[in-house]
Amino acid sequence: MNSTISIAARAAALRFDPTVLQGVELVLAQGADGPVVAFSRLGDSLALASLIVAAAQFGWQIHQDLGKAGGTPGVEDVAIRVIDRLERDGRLPPALPAQDRDAAIRRTVEELIAQTKKDLP
Repeated sequence: MNSTISIAARAAALRFDPTVLQGVELVLAQGADGPVVAFSRLGDSLALASLIVAAAQFGWQIHQDLGKAGGTPGVEDVAIRVIDRLERDGRLPPALPAQDRDAAIRRTVEELIAQTKKDLP
């Protein structure tokens, strides 16, 4: 998993709920080839951690694709696409209220975009 995704996921966890950081570390340790975590079998903290890492991964892909298309993708545009993608893939945790879930995704995307700006030469 690339460092931008990992850094953004950790920063988003700290901003949203610092107690989630340990779960984010666990999910990151599984790597991209790790098993897909079933939200229904997890506690809220690990479900949120999995959501943050998934949002960072999809957010990175979406941000890169939009950038290659010639645009400067903003937080809201990327976040909406991440939410849509996670919903289509059935990866949104049903136990988290939509408002909290969407806030976690937006914060993750904010951190991801901030990190990509730091990574620019």
